[in-house]
Amino acid sequence: MLKEIGEVVKVEKDKIKVKFNKEKMCAGCAHSFLCKKDNEVVVKNFENLPLKKGDKVEIAIEEKKFILINLLIFLVPIFIFLFILFIFKNLGEFKSFLFALMIMCGYFLILKLITKKKELFFNLKILKALE
Repeated sequence: MLKEIGEVVKVEKDKIKVKFNKEKMCAGCAHSFLCKKDNEVVVKNFENLPLKKGDKVEIAIEEKKFILINLLIFLVPIFIFLFILFIFKNLGEFKSFLFALMIMCGYFLILKLITKKKELFFNLKILKALE
């Protein structure tokens, strides 16, 4: 499991909002500019821990989920783009490029809608509360 420490910002009945120190967390990532500026996440699986605003918590995500996310965001789009370019190469370079670009925009839009609706990927889990 990949682990990170965050601070509880808001506590509700069935979920909590946790804020991370993005500068520390993303310092080693070359792709951090692609991420949202918002460094808060909602966690629904907190097993009724007695948490309050300001508490420090340790949160984890499974490596398999993390790899799946990276594949869907980085690798799959490249293959889709190259496949569309190859299929429509007889339309000309510019038209096939534009068509592939439109397909990519559709792919990312669908991916965003699916992840928002199903909350498919970030199944975060609070491991423990820290003092």
